[in-house]
Amino acid sequence: MHEEMGRNQGVLSLDDAWKGVRERFGEACAIKGETDAWLSRAVLSAFRKLTPDTIWDPAGKQWRKQHRSDAVNEGGRMLNAKSRA
Repeated sequence: MHEEMGRNQGVLSLDDAWKGVRERFGEACAIKGETDAWLSRAVLSAFRKLTPDTIWDPAGKQWRKQHRSDAVNEGGRMLNAKSRA
């Protein structure tokens, strides 16, 4: 995930992350539900440690580099869910 962000100008969609993690690490790390997909807590925790300047943008369903104007909590979650994609 960290490498993909570097190749994609600091942006990584949930779909791309999910596909990459599933290919490399299997179904236990990239879970698919009936209507949604998500990544395991272990994967998310490792990604946060590698990319402390990256935040989850729920409006765009993507991770991206944090902007100065972003309001985020200590866990890197946006407090204002405006997409800047």
